[in-house]
Amino acid sequence: MLDLLSFDIDSLRKIGQGSSRTVLELGPDAVLKLSREGSDFGSDPNRWEVENWLRAEDEGWSELLCPILGWADDYSWLIMARATPLRFGDEPNTSCEEWLGMCSFLEWQGIEDLHPANFGSFEGRAVALDYAT
Repeated sequence: MLDLLSFDIDSLRKIGQGSSRTVLELGPDAVLKLSREGSDFGSDPNRWEVENWLRAEDEGWSELLCPILGWADDYSWLIMARATPLRFGDEPNTSCEEWLGMCSFLEWQGIEDLHPANFGSFEGRAVALDYAT
């Protein structure tokens, strides 16, 4: 497990931010998602994302999600594999029907915040990057 004390958190580059979390670059292979103090959700989005990841692994659909590599016991942070954000026309070349199918399946699994910015490419396949809800 990664020792966060070995990192100077303030020196890590911020690469994203949502309403309840900040995403920092840990290097070419991983990102750190930190729960933001004072947000309405606290550490719940990290907990929900970890629970969805574990459920997907158990049920056999984890290939649709960017892998989570580790997390704090209190869910204040999690480490996710780094994916490349998707842009229109980028690889993987996923058809409209495939996207609709993937989004429909994820929505059926209770993952609702499905929009282009929450998808990326990991190991040559499209994956959800933010699947907390």
